[in-house]
Amino acid sequence: MSFKDWLTGDKVTNTGIEYSPIYWITLSVVLLILILLIVFSALKKIPNKIKQNVLIGIAIFQLAFEVVWRIIFAVFKGSTFVNLWPMYPCNLGGIIVPIVCLLNSKKGKDLFYLFAFVGALLSFALPGNMYSFDYMAFPLLKSALQHTGILIIPAMEYSMGKYRPSIKDYPLLFVGCLIHFLNCEGIDEWLGLDPATNDYMYLRQGYPFEIPGIPSPFVTIIFALIVFASLLIILNPKESIAYIKGKFNLLFSKQKKHVKGE
Repeated sequence: MSFKDWLTGDKVTNTGIEYSPIYWITLSVVLLILILLIVFSALKKIPNKIKQNVLIGIAIFQLAFEVVWRIIFAVFKGSTFVNLWPMYPCNLGGIIVPIVCLLNSKKGKDLFYLFAFVGALLSFALPGNMYSFDYMAFPLLKSALQHTGILIIPAMEYSMGKYRPSIKDYPLLFVGCLIHFLNCEGIDEWLGLDPATNDYMYLRQGYPFEIPGIPSPFVTIIFALIVFASLLIILNPKESIAYIKGKFNLLFSKQKKHVKGE
């Protein structure tokens, strides 16, 4: 096997085993790195400046890698602009998440962090045939590094206390999901690809379950929105519960005023 074969993955053989040894090795390494960096970020003895420098270094590497692997694919695999477009959610997240981190944009984090983190988790939990191959070729390594970066950046920011999502940020999260949806289900069609056939948004996979008589995309979207709302409350319970109570109190006060007015 030549170096070019490793870069292109042309000599990779599908073993047919969905949860292959390569998958378990990859998952173990990713979890170990993620846990170590979360602990590192949470330790109060370590100066925040050091933590911030590590985070920035990871974001820069992630963004640079997104450029490098596209150049490699264009040169050695002959990939076209359409093939290199960040069609999948994690491909888009691999670009947006480090940019948002480097810009330290609160709105950007509200838009994309949680969606990207959950998407990367699902990619490792439900890998399909991504890692059912006989060796770790560069395309597989690219995917593993890309998803790992998407996990690490939001996790470190949360552990450092730099970013705390809340249910009050749900509208922005919804807009972020909509941006991904338009990219996966709109831009791809504009570029001449069929969203239904390629299913870049994974809306037609039947995840996490199917309800007879109801279209799979509708079930997936509703379930995802419920999961995101629940996670926002779990990740920041105090602020989220206070926000929800405030909204209920405001609603009830308006109803009381309306009743008195009658």
